[in-house]
Amino acid sequence: MRSAETVTVIETNIDDMSPQAYEYVADRLFKAGALDVTLTQTIMKNPPKPSAVLRATSQPTWTGSFPLFRRGMV
Repeated sequence: MRSAETVTVIETNIDDMSPQAYEYVADRLFKAGALDVTLTQTIMKNPPKPSAVLRATSQPTWTGSFPLFRRGMV
């Protein structure tokens, strides 16, 4: 039996960013200490348009210490 580990999941919707920047964002998150980074394509807003959900998993102490999620950082 494996012991449970507590992690933090930080998630945001991205609706106005070039898909070419996704690799850059994921790389910055990993360099900052993310355990895992996922991007899930979705449809948002009205009228519907392609978007993504970005999810980063980290140690609990990492939350709030990475500024990428502030508007204009990318």
